[in-house]
Amino acid sequence: MKTRDKIITASTVIAMTAATILPFGGNVFAATTPTWTDGSSVTIKRIIGDAYSLTNNDFTYTITPSTSNPTGATGAPTTKTLEFSNADSLVLGNKADTVDLSFSGMQFDRVGDYEYVVRETASSDRVTFPVDTENYYTVIVSVRNNADLTGYVAGIYLKDSAGDKIANASGLNSQMVYNTSAVYTNVQVNATASGNAADPDKCFEYVFNINDDPSDSYSLVTESTCTNSDTVSNGQSVWLKSGDSATIGVNSSQPTKSEIPIGLTYGFTKKDTTDGYTSSMDGTERTTISKTAVKVGDTNYNTSNKTTIDEHLDATVPTTVFRNIIIYILLAVAGTIGAYFAIKKLNSKKA
Repeated sequence: MKTRDKIITASTVIAMTAATILPFGGNVFAATTPTWTDGSSVTIKRIIGDAYSLTNNDFTYTITPSTSNPTGATGAPTTKTLEFSNADSLVLGNKADTVDLSFSGMQFDRVGDYEYVVRETASSDRVTFPVDTENYYTVIVSVRNNADLTGYVAGIYLKDSAGDKIANASGLNSQMVYNTSAVYTNVQVNATASGNAADPDKCFEYVFNINDDPSDSYSLVTESTCTNSDTVSNGQSVWLKSGDSATIGVNSSQPTKSEIPIGLTYGFTKKDTTDGYTSSMDGTERTTISKTAVKVGDTNYNTSNKTTIDEHLDATVPTTVFRNIIIYILLAVAGTIGAYFAIKKLNSKKA
């Protein structure tokens, strides 16, 4: 019996030792809320370079778990949105904003390193504010047993797109930085006047429409002798006479608020449609036109960003029927006069 007692005691000791040691090797344990040693969030920082105009925009980030993760993790975030507004800070021509990406709701049933790749995948105005597809980050959630072996602790660190660990990343101080520049453009309008009665010095008024961005004012450059301001906003007028051209939103090496974000819908509407002129825009008879602005250098730039307006007026001339009636009257008058002199000559001979 003593031998059997010794065997039971040894088995018990081995089992207790295994229960104590195995958790360090990744053994399964009860899922509880972890103790975070260095915070449970990282920070997404978004910079928009060359920002000076419309900056109301949302960027979306997707969080994808690595296929090599240990099983048993739940509660990881899947998406996050960072919202920009016109009120966000502007520093040296850049807009910047941040949002925390929290992993605090996660639970685990085993120790190990859990990797989550964070990418910027969407922009509410992707044309003007393109997504940053170059930069992405990996969040490493490291789960280990705590000192008394009753639960576990979790910590976070980051790796950049090159796979390098961000040395100073710790909790809320961790930052994933995404950065692309806004894209802007300009639009042009040219005026001509045709017809035998067109006045080459008449200034025509066209209302500039840019309803997608009604609050901003854009630079207006023209050599026209018509009266124009040096800026124009939605609903304001551009005055042009035959041979004039105007550029709205001038591109430069140092961007200013005067340029137009690409992708916006804009157009022109003739103000006075009762002046007798027939208006054509881009070769089609009409008094209003609408287009979508593209970036300078785009293959559609000449059709999307340039508009030609022609004002045509001819003087009133006799119609063919009226001219024919005049000819008949003149012939009749000439015949009557001829007959008068013929009769008069005949009477003279008789006398």
